[in-house]
Amino acid sequence: MIESLQLTFFSYLLATALLLGYFVRPERFFARGGVIVLFVGALAHLVVLVAASQKLGHLPVTNLSESLSLLSWVVVVVYLVSSSRQSLPGIGASVSLMASLLLLISFYLPKSATLEPQELRIFWFPLHILFSIGGDAFLLVASLGGLFYLLQERQVKWKHLGLLFKRLPSLEVLDELSYAGLAVGFVLLTLGILSGALWAEHAWGKFWSWEAKQTLSFVTWFAYGVVLQGRLFWGWRGRRSSLLSLLGLAALIFSFLGGFLFSSGSHNFF
Repeated sequence: MIESLQLTFFSYLLATALLLGYFVRPERFFARGGVIVLFVGALAHLVVLVAASQKLGHLPVTNLSESLSLLSWVVVVVYLVSSSRQSLPGIGASVSLMASLLLLISFYLPKSATLEPQELRIFWFPLHILFSIGGDAFLLVASLGGLFYLLQERQVKWKHLGLLFKRLPSLEVLDELSYAGLAVGFVLLTLGILSGALWAEHAWGKFWSWEAKQTLSFVTWFAYGVVLQGRLFWGWRGRRSSLLSLLGLAALIFSFLGGFLFSSGSHNFF
């Protein structure tokens, strides 16, 4: 299993190199090759996750190491689905690099489990994990779209049409990517919180306990809800929406790590 994860790690790194190569020489080989290598790495990663799930009898997310590994895979899958309609090598390079770093960090984190087996076999547990990590992945991609929007807009505004301008998608495409990721991610995050509450009620007899992870998740959900509300009803598009999505990303990262750093209860694994 460790060997397969190492293969995945190097596949993600190679994909990063190929997609970055597109910025030096905008040839189809680099863009297409990077996506293919990233796809192969994602398949190898999926094999590891399925094997671990079969061995453990539940999703491998009982500690931060396993959670980061699953998040890295889901982020890659979200990008691969998004790039199936339009080539996005700049976003892809960022995603593959992020996935590589998440995997690398996971290699050195503790592997001990923190939940009892009966807690992991409750029906709502896998739904809570998949919705939550899926939501995080879409929101990460949305934030990357917002970041590249700001970079592209800056070049247009200052009439400095350099390398990034020629390689990145248009402002309209980046704005649509950010909005799509925000909308889907917010829905999944909402479902993750609701299914988590149902899991908690079955596992410990109460829906909500206001521990650190739950509180941070609620704050993150509220922050992204404000951004989405502003976009839909108050005309927050383009630059404003992109800036707010980056602030939401900071809250998302803090929320994801909050369970490990601050919780001593049900969320010190994720």
